[in-house]
Amino acid sequence: MPPDPSPPIPQPVLDLDHLRTTFGALDADTVAMMDFFLETTAPSVAQARAALSSGDAETARAAAHSAAGAARTAGAGALAAHCAALETALVAQHPAEAERHAEALEPAFQAVKDAIADLKRAVEAAP
Repeated sequence: MPPDPSPPIPQPVLDLDHLRTTFGALDADTVAMMDFFLETTAPSVAQARAALSSGDAETARAAAHSAAGAARTAGAGALAAHCAALETALVAQHPAEAERHAEALEPAFQAVKDAIADLKRAVEAAP
């Protein structure tokens, strides 16, 4: 079955309501956990892209799966959606679709980094 050509439902870059619910507040501890998310998820995002480029679909799939779960937990919906779509395309053996989502990983990850930096500045500026 070919992949669904319809555009994905837009997801937030960083869902602050999800973070409030998950961590109880938007504070320095939340920022620290989000920094940890970035540190631990960056290698999976990079590995997914590198493995796909080298033709290792299984490693790319596993890395995308790992990054998708971490992104969902962190409230990074758009990144999670691209990671999950990459995994789905790899399982379905649709290389063009997989490549399209793989190319979106780095910009989506950068957008999350930027949103976390904004959150950090807001937390630091709060009284």
